[in-house]
Formats: sequence, C-alpha cells, structure tokens
Amino acid sequence: MVYEDVPSPEPGEKQVVVQVNWSSICGTDLHIYLGEFKDRVTHPRILGHEFSGVVKAVGKGVTRVKPGDRVVILGAGRLGPENSR
Repeated sequence: MVYEDVPSPEPGEKQVVVQVNWSSICGTDLHIYLGEFKDRVTHPRILGHEFSGVVKAVGKGVTRVKPGDRVVILGAGRLGPENSR
C-alpha cells in the first residue's frame, strides 16, 4: 500500500469532483487489500468508497449539487456519471 498525492481530476459530463474530508476503510477495502477480488478490481486503486466532503467542481448536466455543497457518498458500486446526477 502506498500513500501519495494524485492530481485533481476535472469532471466529465454528469460527473462531480469531491474534496474528501473523511473516509472509512470497510470490509470491501480489506478484501481488495488482501488481493481477494483480483478478478474484479484493477490496480492501482484508491481505496475508500464511503466518504464525505465538499463538492469542488461539477460537469455539464449535473443539477442536484453545486460547488460548495457538503455531501456523503456511500458508493458501494461504480462511482461515475450514473451516480452523480
């Protein structure tokens, strides 16, 4: 496991960029770390799909949140356009 800074992404259409303030490590993350989901997970991978933070940027077509909104994400699935409308 490596801790490193990564570049801030730009949101695509119907995507949201969130500045993460708090994140948890759950059972799914532990299984990924232990290599138990090799057939479903690609690497490198940023762990922590349950988090809260502040919306930093929104892409075209996003109408439910705006920059500055505080949000909680419980993203047990793919975090992508279908979850950010």
